[in-house]
Amino acid sequence: MSDYLKKQLVTGEQVRSVFRRHWLWLARRLLTSIIVTAIATGIVVYFEVSGWPMALPLLPVLYGAGTVISWWRRLLVVTSQRVLLLGGLVNSLASKDDLPLSLIGNVDDEPHGILGGLFGERDFNFQSGDPRSGIVADGFPEEVLKVVRQAQASVTTTQPWQEPGKGSDVLGRQY
Repeated sequence: MSDYLKKQLVTGEQVRSVFRRHWLWLARRLLTSIIVTAIATGIVVYFEVSGWPMALPLLPVLYGAGTVISWWRRLLVVTSQRVLLLGGLVNSLASKDDLPLSLIGNVDDEPHGILGGLFGERDFNFQSGDPRSGIVADGFPEEVLKVVRQAQASVTTTQPWQEPGKGSDVLGRQY
């Protein structure tokens, strides 16, 4: 477990599962990058381009490299108390969205295209009662929903000494 992830956990919180985006998400983008690179290289060679336009085939290569970095660093973490979506391309793991399990009401999950439906790649929209909060996670394995539901089942929304609807989550937010 990375040091950054350990720092995101609060006292008593335990990681249940860590998910990286589905391999199909990566493959789809890399295939696009390879095809565009081949087309750009063909154009440069066919038209005998010289000067700075010869560098145009490098753009899709850079896109492909950025895609691999983004895939590697984007994590969906299910803990004993919340769901965290960490990372991305820029500032690696600096971007973070989180939603306590007790506040997750509805989870929309749809296959990510036809191949996603066949190979278990899903887009998730974790919704709470507040329209301003929620997490949208695209291109993750379908096992995410099962793990989130299991984690939700093991969490109680209020402590025995609290009235229902008069509590706070692990981050101090009132509900």
